[in-house]
Amino acid sequence: MTRSLPGYLCGLLLLAVLVIVPPEAHAQDVEARLYANAPKGTNFVAVVYKYSRGEIVINSAIIQDFKGNLHTAGLGYLRTFSLGGMTAKFDVLLPHIWMDACAKVNLMDSCRTWNGLADPRFRLTLNFVGSPALAPAEFVKWKQKTIVGASLQVAPPLGLYDSTRLINLGSNRWTIRGEVAVSYAIRHWVLEGYASLIYITDNTDYNGGNLLEQQPVGIFQVHVI
Repeated sequence: MTRSLPGYLCGLLLLAVLVIVPPEAHAQDVEARLYANAPKGTNFVAVVYKYSRGEIVINSAIIQDFKGNLHTAGLGYLRTFSLGGMTAKFDVLLPHIWMDACAKVNLMDSCRTWNGLADPRFRLTLNFVGSPALAPAEFVKWKQKTIVGASLQVAPPLGLYDSTRLINLGSNRWTIRGEVAVSYAIRHWVLEGYASLIYITDNTDYNGGNLLEQQPVGIFQVHVI
């Protein structure tokens, strides 16, 4: 049992950072087992890579047939600790994107290559029911029942951004995501439900000083593990 702990925690971290996408696609994240308990005082670092090819979905009405190759590498760090006797986690993701793509802009063909940092993400997760902060020796004897938790993720506008461009790696606006979750174990199965609300501030310097607004996005996820 003890030997399985590193693999368990590494899997937890990878599930927390595996989906690396540009800032416009935060709502597509799927992170099963994010609220699983883990021994306190554990640190993990992961390097994650994602490659996608084909159509790229963006929020722009004047860009059509946007297709290309997207390479994303991410450096992730996660630490577990005790907060008031409850399990807490802090994780950070630093993504770097390489992309070459072509599209029709105002019905004219255009191609471009991007290379730079996207907006980083910082998150604090707290399990406040059913997930006590345990030392490794205590954790191997613990069995999950019902866990209730919450998290707050912040993505500051630190990615590469050029206000003269329609497409950027950074968003030039803050993204704040609050979430509550329930995880329930039945023998060898785990059922989870997450409810999230993503709030995105305005970009007041979009494509030459224009205003880009977006309404808050609500998300509900159900996982069966």
